[in-house]
Amino acid sequence: MPRKSKKALINKLVELGKSEVLISDLPISDLESMLVEAEPTKVPEELKTASGVIDDTDPKWSDFVMSQLTEKECKDGMPTCDGLRRIFKKLVGKITSVDVEVLKSPTISDRTATVRCSITFRRHGVVGFSPEYVSDVFDVNPDNTPFPYCNAAVATAATKAEARALRKAIGLVKVYTLEEVNQSASKDEMDPMMIDDNKPISDSAKIAINTMCNRMGIDQNKLIKFCGLEAENIHALTYKQSHEVINVLNGFSRGPENGGQSVPDQIKGEVIF
Repeated sequence: MPRKSKKALINKLVELGKSEVLISDLPISDLESMLVEAEPTKVPEELKTASGVIDDTDPKWSDFVMSQLTEKECKDGMPTCDGLRRIFKKLVGKITSVDVEVLKSPTISDRTATVRCSITFRRHGVVGFSPEYVSDVFDVNPDNTPFPYCNAAVATAATKAEARALRKAIGLVKVYTLEEVNQSASKDEMDPMMIDDNKPISDSAKIAINTMCNRMGIDQNKLIKFCGLEAENIHALTYKQSHEVINVLNGFSRGPENGGQSVPDQIKGEVIF
């Protein structure tokens, strides 16, 4: 196939949004590379359905995204930053840059670190040079982040900010990332020796159960009885019982097509019209 002339390449790139003044002196090889970059990436097969392409405007989008995560990428019903990063590249688009800005560094008198993470990306199937941008901010200090992560406040805040930015860009609804919720974990929760039969449910487990039940339309009290537990409500669960409930919810979240199971009608919440 004959190569396009320099003029033809420039005309095509101008059509796609490039400035002729900025590219007119570039060699043909650079212009060809830019044109390849402007070509749309393929829409993933996983997004194609009988009625078209599923996207973040679909009410079932969050459930669909969560079903694409592996067990290692999802803990207690919450996706990890690494998992969201992989899913983003697979389902949403190509990440072209990730910029981290330290808005506040920790000091001896104030150990809070504040970091902004900004992500620039191109969606699958988009033609031309039309990058999108999303950012989010996170604070880390000894009061909201457990040891030893609070000792690496800037790095921890950067990971948490990236997780929030990815969640926002993917369009997840009623879903928290593991990094966000783990800010409230206590030192005791991280020590296996502290987990006994009478240890009460943790705040992070409550958030996980509330989030997953709301997302899947499950009645919490019916779920507890379904799991064979005698607790009156979520607040009466022990730490170990809460994780039994979360394991069941993880199976519902994966769905039968991904090795899980469907939500039984008997535990679904009542729909009020």
